[in-house]
Amino acid sequence: MITLNHRPLGWIAAALLVALIATPVSASDHADPIDPLRMSTDDDRGLTGLFAFPTKEGKRVDDPKDGDSLVLVLCVNRLLSVPPPYKGLDTYTFKIHVDTQREVRINYPKDLANPMRPEERDTARYGGVVVNPELIDPTFSITMRLKNDLGPFSEENFIERVVTVNNGDGEKTLTPAEMGKTVPQWGAGVRDDPFIFPPFFGTNVIAMVVRIPFANIPAPRGTFITWATVERNGAQFDHVGRSQRTQLPRFDFLNTIPPKEHVSTIKKMRTDPSLRLDVLRYLFPSEFAFRGFDDQPDVMVFTKDRVTGFPNGRRLQDDVAKLTCEQGDCQLYELSFAKPRLPESERLSQYKAGRPTANDKEFSDTWPYLAEPWPDMDPVPPPGLSTKNQIYVGSALALTAVVFLFPWVLYFRSKAQLRRLRATLPARVPQPPVPPMPLGPVTSTQPVGGAQ
Repeated sequence: MITLNHRPLGWIAAALLVALIATPVSASDHADPIDPLRMSTDDDRGLTGLFAFPTKEGKRVDDPKDGDSLVLVLCVNRLLSVPPPYKGLDTYTFKIHVDTQREVRINYPKDLANPMRPEERDTARYGGVVVNPELIDPTFSITMRLKNDLGPFSEENFIERVVTVNNGDGEKTLTPAEMGKTVPQWGAGVRDDPFIFPPFFGTNVIAMVVRIPFANIPAPRGTFITWATVERNGAQFDHVGRSQRTQLPRFDFLNTIPPKEHVSTIKKMRTDPSLRLDVLRYLFPSEFAFRGFDDQPDVMVFTKDRVTGFPNGRRLQDDVAKLTCEQGDCQLYELSFAKPRLPESERLSQYKAGRPTANDKEFSDTWPYLAEPWPDMDPVPPPGLSTKNQIYVGSALALTAVVFLFPWVLYFRSKAQLRRLRATLPARVPQPPVPPMPLGPVTSTQPVGGAQ
C-alpha cells in the first residue's frame, strides 16, 4: 500500500500567513517573470537582463579573438509600453561591474547540453567556477543615472556617468577625458525587450549600452567576471549576473548583497534559513528548495578563449530559458510555451514545437544592437481569473465575511441592548408600599363638649 503524506489544511493556512507577513521580502526582484501581478505601468526599475559580447569595428562578432571591443548591455523596467517621461527614473543609480583579476576554472564539455564530469557541468551551467568567490571585487565599474524624459537613443539621456578602476593600487575615478578614452561609446534609451520570452514580446525596456576596447580593460587571465546592480537612495535592491539566476524565487536574497557574499549566504540559508524562506520551502519545494549545484556566486563569466554564447557571456540572440533548462532550472522554459499577445510577434519569433526560438524583432549587427522600440500601446494587464471563478471567489469571500462578522454583529447589538436596559432600570424599580391605616376607634384630640 502506498501512503501519501498530506499537509494538514490548518498547518498550510498558518504557514501561508507566516510566509506573507512574518518577515519582509529581502529584495524586490521586480523584473522577474515569476511575479504575475507586475503591471507594465509600475514605476519599478528592476533589472531585466545583462549582455556581454565582442564587436569588431563596431559590428557584432561571435569569436572574441576576432573582436577589438567588449559591449555591455544593461536592460531595466520590463513590460514597458508607455512613452517618456518616466517619473523618478533619475533617482535610480545603475552600475555595471567587471572583475578581471580573479581566477576562474573553465572546463567546457564537448556537448554543452550533455556535460559528463562535475567540472564540466559547473562550466555548462555558470560559464566557469570562480576559485575564491569571497575575493570577488570590481576592477572596473561604470555608474549611470538617466533623465526622466528620455529622448531618442543616445548618450544625451545620461545625467551622470562615472568610471572607476582598481588595479590593486586603490580605486581611482577617471577624469572626463580619461573616461572618454576608456569608454568611447555610450548610449541609453527605450528599445525592444530582447528577452526571448512570449509574455515580454511586443514590449520595451530602458537600455544602457557601452562599448569598451579590450585594450582598456586589463585582463591578465583573459576572463571577465561581470554583474550589475541598481540602487535607490543609496540602497541596492536588485542584482543581475548570470541570466535567470536571481529570477528564481529561491535566490531572492542575493539581490541586496555583493557577489563575494553570495556563496557563504547560500550555505547559511541551507542550514539556518529565515522563517519566511523555511515556510516557503516547505510549501513550494520546487520553487524554493536549494539544489546541489547552487553554491556559486551570481556573476556572468566571459572568456576570450572561447566563442561567445551563453554561458560564455550572453549574446542578444541566446535563448537562455532553454539553455538554463538543459542544466536543471526549467521554470522559465515551462512558461515560455505561451502565445504572445501580438500575432506579429508569434510570426517573427520562429515558433518551433510550441515555443519561440528567436526574438520578435530582428537585432542589429551595429550600434546600438538592440531592436527598435515597439510603438506605444495599452499597458499589459496582469493575468486575471475567469468570470466564473471571480464569482466563486467573491461568493467565498462574502460567505467568509458573514461567518466571521455575524457573531460580532450579534455581540455588539447585545451590548447596546444591555446598555439601554441599564439606562431604564432605575425607573422600573418598585417603591416601598405606603403603610396601611390602623384599624379600631379613632382617638380625638378635641375637648369633650364641643366648641365653646
